[in-house]
Amino acid sequence: MKCFSENSCPPPPIVPHSKLHCEHGGTHSFPRGSVCKYICNNGFVMPLRQRKFQSRKCSSKLQWKPAAVPHCKRSVPPKPRKGSCISQTVLAKDGASAKIKLPKFKSSMKGSKIKVKCSLNGTLPVGHYINHCDAVDKQLGLSSSCTYNITIQ
Repeated sequence: MKCFSENSCPPPPIVPHSKLHCEHGGTHSFPRGSVCKYICNNGFVMPLRQRKFQSRKCSSKLQWKPAAVPHCKRSVPPKPRKGSCISQTVLAKDGASAKIKLPKFKSSMKGSKIKVKCSLNGTLPVGHYINHCDAVDKQLGLSSSCTYNITIQ
């Protein structure tokens, strides 16, 4: 059992893969008004929707606010889904052009959306192309890219 002063909050919860930085206190004493912030270790990130819980304050009732505890997630950039970002040959339906699709990427965090932008998109005439795509995981704030050949014949 850990002891703490009657005029301070208990130690904030431990968040794996993070460090806790506190003002007006330290590692053992957390008087009213103390503000602590979780900082994820190298190789880990705090998801965007968790950042509202990153800082907490010892309230006048000697409770940490907000009560919710954030988490740090391993920093893994988006990865192309199977069959994406590989060289491809597309047949032109009308003999003159074909519509190309954006590659698909997946996040390491369930439910996170990936925004993909490519140098080429839409309908292209017959020819050889190099497509460069950037993918951004909005929740984790991580990005990756890929480059591949497209032949339309």
